[in-house]
Amino acid sequence: MSLNEKTVMDALSKVKDPDLGRSLTSLNMIKDLKVKGTSVSLTVELTTPACPMKDKIEADVKQALEAVGAQTTDINMTSRVRQTRNDDSPMLASVKNVILVASGKGGVGKSTVAANLAAALAKTGAKTGLLDADIYGPSVPLLMGVDGAEHQPEVVVIDGEKRILPIKAHGLEIISMGFFVPPNVAMAWRGPMVHGALSQFMQEVAWGDLDYIILDLPPGTGDVQMTLAQRVQVSGALIVTTPQMLSVADVVRAKSFFDKLKVPMLGVIENMSYFVCPNCDEKHDIFSSGGGERAARQFGLPLLAQIPLVGGLRDSSDNGVPEVIANPDGAVAEIFTDIAQKMAAQLSIQALEDA
Repeated sequence: MSLNEKTVMDALSKVKDPDLGRSLTSLNMIKDLKVKGTSVSLTVELTTPACPMKDKIEADVKQALEAVGAQTTDINMTSRVRQTRNDDSPMLASVKNVILVASGKGGVGKSTVAANLAAALAKTGAKTGLLDADIYGPSVPLLMGVDGAEHQPEVVVIDGEKRILPIKAHGLEIISMGFFVPPNVAMAWRGPMVHGALSQFMQEVAWGDLDYIILDLPPGTGDVQMTLAQRVQVSGALIVTTPQMLSVADVVRAKSFFDKLKVPMLGVIENMSYFVCPNCDEKHDIFSSGGGERAARQFGLPLLAQIPLVGGLRDSSDNGVPEVIANPDGAVAEIFTDIAQKMAAQLSIQALEDA
C-alpha cells in the first residue's frame, strides 16, 4: 500500500482517545503530519499534559501507522489544555480551569490534598496556580515552604494598574492571605472584608496564562464559597473527607451546597483512610472505614482515592515540600498523581461536552 497523508489519516481515524471516546482525527489532535516514503512523523496534541492514557494513545498511533506500512515513525506527544470556562468574568480571566478543593469540616487534610494536587499537575507540565482561599486560616505558605518574611508578594504596575505578583514555588504560582498577615495575628474580619480580599486575589493578582488553578477553600459552607460561585465560573469541585461518619455527614451538606450553586462535582477523596504499621504491616482503620465510598455511592460520584495516614506525608508537609516532589516514587505521591490525572481527564471530557 502506498503511503500518503490520506492513507495515514484514515488509519488514525480508527484510534480513539480512551477518555473522550472519540477518534484523534475528529478531535483535531493530529498535527504536523509528514509522510515521506515509508516514514511518518506527526504530533499528537493531547487535551492535557496530565493525560492518564498518554502512553496507550502513543502505542495505538504507532500500531495504526505500522499496520498501513510505515516502517519508521516519529511521534511527538504534546498537549493543549482545553478550557471549561466560557464566562467573561474579570476574575481569574487568564485561567482555563478553576478547581475547588473543599471539605464539610476542618481537620480532614484538605489543604495538604490541594497543595499536592496542584504540584502533581505542575509536574506534568501544566501551568498551574494555587490560591489559598482560606482567609481566616491560611496554611498554603507553610505547606509550600514560602512562609518566611522574605516571601512578600511584590506590587507592580501593569498597563497602568497595580497588580500583585504571585509567589512562585515548586513550579506553581501561589497567593495566600498568609503572605500579608503575620502568623500570630488572628483575622477578625466580617464577611464583606473576606469577600473583598478574595475578589482581590482573583482580579488583582497578575496570574499567568494558567491551565489550572486549585483553590483551597475554608472548611464548611459560607461567604467564600458563595463569593466564588457568584463571581467566577467554576470548572469543578472536589470534596475531601475522612472515613468516619461525622465527616461523611458534612459531605452531604457540602454536596447540597455546591448543587445549589450549580458547581459541577468532580468526585470525593477519602483522606486518612487507614494506617499501615511499619513494624508488622498490619492495616488499621483508625478513623473507621468506608465512609468516603458510601458518600460517593450515595451521590453517584467517583471515589477518586483513599489516601493512607503516613508519617512521610506529615513530614513533607511540615518541611514545605509537597509529597509528590519530596518522595515522587512513593505510594502516596502515586495516589496524588493518579487523582490529578483523573481530574484533568474529567475536565477534558467536560470541555468537549460544553464545546
